[in-house]
Amino acid sequence: MQQIQHLIWRHYNMTHGTILSIQTGQIQDFDVASETTDAWTSAIRKTKVLDAVHVGWTGIAGDEQADRVNHGGPDKAVLAYASKHYEAWNAEFPDINFEAGGFGENLTISDFDESACCIGDNFCIGDCVLQITQPRQPCWKLSGRWQLPKLAVIVQQNGRTGWYFRVLQEGVIEAGMDIKLVDRPHPDVSVAWANSVMYARPRRHTDDRKLAACPALSEAWRASLEQRAR
Repeated sequence: MQQIQHLIWRHYNMTHGTILSIQTGQIQDFDVASETTDAWTSAIRKTKVLDAVHVGWTGIAGDEQADRVNHGGPDKAVLAYASKHYEAWNAEFPDINFEAGGFGENLTISDFDESACCIGDNFCIGDCVLQITQPRQPCWKLSGRWQLPKLAVIVQQNGRTGWYFRVLQEGVIEAGMDIKLVDRPHPDVSVAWANSVMYARPRRHTDDRKLAACPALSEAWRASLEQRAR
């Protein structure tokens, strides 16, 4: 039991990882239409960035968003995803070759995942400083991108969502750089726990209010949690 607790503690307190891959996307038309879904546009299909790239207040240079209401903006400037999840996805869906960028993320990161990160965590990548604001909420476009109707729901259920960063300090990054945890002001508000609160059935209003009170949480999540906790 002590060995298991030690492994969990060491994982939770991971302080270094690597930016394995950087991706950006341009708005594209998706012609996959059915009786229930019309053709749609998205920048979810990402391309690897092979050179150094600038990270500004609203995101990575060259990255676009088709839906600016639900994507992008200062609280969702950069989307990150744990590289370890791709092995699991490929085992669960062997007919699909999931690889870095497959979930629409800008940064594919080693070592960290939703259980090892907290809302408000500050990370340095070179001179760039990023802060976690919320888990990624998978929508129907992720399902549409892979032609897997239940994928978004599966992501909600298993918690392999990824997370968003806001940019505290602009900078230039490139694949292969270290990503370092430099501050953890809210160690009791992990990304995994935030996911469990958002998707809890029945609702847990005490937890809704606790999560909403986290100062680093995105304004969109705060508004949603406060609304349903009334």
